[in-house]
Amino acid sequence: MIKLKNKFSIILIISSLILSLIVVFIFPLIFDSFKAIYFRLLIAFLIFFGTLTTILLIKLYGKKETKEFIEAKTLENLYKNEIKQKVKLLKQKFNDALKIVKRASVYKIKSRYELPWYLVLGEEGEGKSSLVKYSGLNFPINYEDKNIDDNEGFKWYFSEKSIFIDLPGHYIQQTKNPEDPILWKYFLKLFSKKRWRRPINGIILTISIDTFLNRSNKDLENFAKQLRDRFDELSQIFKSSIPIYLVITKSDKIDGFNEYFNTLSKEEKSEIFGITFKNKDLENNNISNEFIELIQRLNSSIIDKIHTEWIEENREKIFLFTEKLSQLASKIIYFTDICFSKTRYRKPLMLRGIYFTSIERNYSLSEKPKALFMKKLLKDLIFEEADIGIIDKKYQKLVKKTQVITYTASVLIILLCSFFMINSFVNLNDKLSEYKEEIIKLVDLQNKIDTKSNLEELSKVLKQFRIVNNLEEDLRTNNLFNKIFFKFDDKSNYIKDVYNKDLLSLLLNKSVNQIENNLRKDLNDFSKTWDNTKAYLMLSIEEKRENKFLQNYMESNWKKIINSEEVQKNLAIDWANLLELDFKYNIKQHLVDKSRANLIKVSTEQLIYEEWKNKFKYLDKKSFSFSEILGENTYLFRGTKYKIPGLYTKAGYDIVLIDGAKVLDDILDNNWIIGNKINLTKKERKDYYDKIIRYYFADYKRYWDEALSSLTVVTFTDLFELNNQLAIFLSPDSPIITILKNLKINTNLFSKIEILQNSISEDNKTTDESTFNLVEDAAIDPQSVKSLREYYKNYNELLDDDYKRKGPLNSLFSEFTKIYEIMNNMNSSINLEKDSFDIISNRVQGKISPMLVELNLMPIQIKKWYGTIIQANLDFIVKNAKNYILNQYNRDVISFYNDRLRDKYPINNSSNINVDLDDFNEFFRKDGIFDNFYKKYISNFIEINYKNSVVESRNIDGNRLSFSQEFIESLVHAEEIRKSIFKNDGTLGFSINIKPSFLSTNLATSEFSYDSNILLYEHGPIISKRISWPNIKNISNLKFKLFDLSNKIVIEEYIGNDEWAIFKFLDKNHLSKGENLTLDINYSKYGYESSYIIDGSIVPLYLRSNGLKFSLPSGL
Repeated sequence: MIKLKNKFSIILIISSLILSLIVVFIFPLIFDSFKAIYFRLLIAFLIFFGTLTTILLIKLYGKKETKEFIEAKTLENLYKNEIKQKVKLLKQKFNDALKIVKRASVYKIKSRYELPWYLVLGEEGEGKSSLVKYSGLNFPINYEDKNIDDNEGFKWYFSEKSIFIDLPGHYIQQTKNPEDPILWKYFLKLFSKKRWRRPINGIILTISIDTFLNRSNKDLENFAKQLRDRFDELSQIFKSSIPIYLVITKSDKIDGFNEYFNTLSKEEKSEIFGITFKNKDLENNNISNEFIELIQRLNSSIIDKIHTEWIEENREKIFLFTEKLSQLASKIIYFTDICFSKTRYRKPLMLRGIYFTSIERNYSLSEKPKALFMKKLLKDLIFEEADIGIIDKKYQKLVKKTQVITYTASVLIILLCSFFMINSFVNLNDKLSEYKEEIIKLVDLQNKIDTKSNLEELSKVLKQFRIVNNLEEDLRTNNLFNKIFFKFDDKSNYIKDVYNKDLLSLLLNKSVNQIENNLRKDLNDFSKTWDNTKAYLMLSIEEKRENKFLQNYMESNWKKIINSEEVQKNLAIDWANLLELDFKYNIKQHLVDKSRANLIKVSTEQLIYEEWKNKFKYLDKKSFSFSEILGENTYLFRGTKYKIPGLYTKAGYDIVLIDGAKVLDDILDNNWIIGNKINLTKKERKDYYDKIIRYYFADYKRYWDEALSSLTVVTFTDLFELNNQLAIFLSPDSPIITILKNLKINTNLFSKIEILQNSISEDNKTTDESTFNLVEDAAIDPQSVKSLREYYKNYNELLDDDYKRKGPLNSLFSEFTKIYEIMNNMNSSINLEKDSFDIISNRVQGKISPMLVELNLMPIQIKKWYGTIIQANLDFIVKNAKNYILNQYNRDVISFYNDRLRDKYPINNSSNINVDLDDFNEFFRKDGIFDNFYKKYISNFIEINYKNSVVESRNIDGNRLSFSQEFIESLVHAEEIRKSIFKNDGTLGFSINIKPSFLSTNLATSEFSYDSNILLYEHGPIISKRISWPNIKNISNLKFKLFDLSNKIVIEEYIGNDEWAIFKFLDKNHLSKGENLTLDINYSKYGYESSYIIDGSIVPLYLRSNGLKFSLPSGL
């Protein structure tokens, strides 16, 4: 059955767990009401733990111990009053017994344990009371409880050597009275509490012969089990094995008992009659053998007793006595086996012996009755074994441990109390000395202070007052120990009066002087003049006084004139105490009139608006900044920490809708500050409110405009960061959308009338005119709100009602997605610089559409933010494209130039090494190295004005690919060379006309020969020659001679076998511009002068440039 119940419990627990899991994971898919996780968890928790708790409670209430406890509690409640009365009486008698023992004992400290205590236990009428009374012991105290009926109460007997407690017989069966089990347990607990070391020294169990003779074995068994229950309860509560002495009373009812013991002497009647076990453990004692030995001893005396007995009938009884006793022994053994022996669940009891007794019948009237065979049994056996009981060692250790802890705690408490008392005494004595010193210090400071003293000195005095007052209060209200040692008079009222007097006479005057000075010096500052006037008037007008305003006002002033924070703090405390006093200061009216006149210079509306704003100063705690909403994307912007006061947010506007008019009414009621009337009509108040709201929305726009303007996008130069920035700005949670969302929330506002109209139109309902009038009276001007909405309409229309992007913003995101794709492809590019060049080239050539078309449709701030991103990405592309061009320049141009042209003539006209004509031709010709580089990599990005050497860079979506002026000049120079010394068909060569123009008078002839062309001039007709360069052999010879008047060669120049001969000749002579775009060659040496005129394609090369001298920059 138990296994079945356990299986059922396990099934229930598993089922509840499965049901709980279904509620948590399945129910939300079926029922919408179970969507909330907390609700599901609560339901699952209740199901599982409710089932578990129910099962545990069922198991708990099913236990035997629980049922017994409930029955006991029910019984206790049922007989509560009767039990309470009997328990009280029992406790009283027990305490009285302890007092008697203590008073009668020699050993006062050990009186509780000096005498052994024994319980006399037995059923009613078993002779237990007679056994104690007639035991032959001396009861000197002669105390016996007479207050309760013999059948109900506990009886106490005090002998010289022991104390006996006679328990009522009905406590064995506990069936006579319903409350018996409760009283029995209380009795045991009382003993274990009052005599915990050894509650009782032994139990004397009295059973009459009638019980064994008249009861059946079944009745004896039940009686034995009842006794065993009581003995087990005693052992369990007393934590000890208690010696038990079974005394069989009324033994004279055994046939032959009186006749057998009739001839005993007085001493023999005090002997022990019974069996005493040698071992404490009943299991080790053979009761049957012990009885056999007892009967054998009795049988040994039968013949002697029969011989001495004269009555025939008595002889027969003597002879049969041992046989009767032997028959009785079988029942006694049966009883003891059940009552005292060891069982599977119970330990054996310490049965020390079985004894027989009877009250002596034949006694004289002068003698008291005596119990046979009891005196020595008590004195020589039971009392001697008073300490034979075995206390549970674990219990002893626990008790000792508890004692140690208790004693230690008591000692510690005593020590702590002593310490606190001594410490309090010492501290209080020190405080008294300190109090005296502080009083002396206060008197000294007071003597030094006067009206000319500064605030720092005044603060010291007032602070000293507070120190003295605190010490005085501490001395009066200190702990209990101090009140025992000292009596202290209450001087607090006196100190407080003196302190308040100084506040009014010193601090107030100082503060008023400060306010008056502020009034004089701050007349040109409206805000300060307002506060100064308000503070000044409040000192005079008590009903208008605002302690908080005056407190803040003075604290802010002290911060400006006092450096010490401690002094500021002390003055603030004293000022707060001053404001709690009732006072009225006589202010100077002319100062008030002057300040009011200055305030009225500013428009009253502006004045009221400033005050109105201050009333909402608490909303600054809810100020708005973009850094709060951008979260982890804040790093993408600068200027995010710009604060918009909470008043100029949606939350602030909602409060203005509710409280704006009311706050204004309060301010208008305070117009007394500037001397205006305060009893304004409803229309006047409404006009004021409309003007204030216009100021409000003007500031609303200004704050949000400044917040948007201060917000700038951070530019990056790294490709990964650029891609990451683009990805974030294109994501559904783009910071731009976040900004627009919060902008729309805070600027797409509606007045109360508009809200009402919208709700009516939505519901298609009608509203009477009175409702509109009621709303309009306290409403914000709809035109001001509409103006704000219209102002930010371009921004707000970029998002729908769910704050999702729409319209132009979607198009912009699409365009930016293309940019992101381009940049993302570059991120995985093998040749980043080449791809950058291709992108720029394709954009210039129109193969890629412009990036700024959609951006131009955006509001100015959106255009600025995304424009910054575009420029950052274009800068990156342009930078890499230019690096690519530079690499090609170094590879294709610079490398050729450095290897074959630089440091050679004519590129370097001072060099003695000539440039090979083929190399020159390859570099400078049309579609040559330099021209091809220009066309392929440069021409798409710039336009050159060769005439003026001016270059214009092409616009690439707001960006430009720029080149150095030195490089541009090289391009221009190369073009001039190409036009000058290259033919139209692109081949290298030119023709020029040369003729003499002048010959000095000291010369007769000049001769110029170039290859086979000879030109002579002798001051006669001028003949020109046409020469071509280069000749067919690419080797030229040039001669120049001058003849004096005697035809002697005075000058001779020869340049032979040199393809650059004509150019070297030009470089050696002075060249100047002639008429009609000709070039004059002037030769002058040693006083001889000659000149020629050249006309041809090379003339511009020498007029505008330095001939063929050419240089290239290393960079672009």
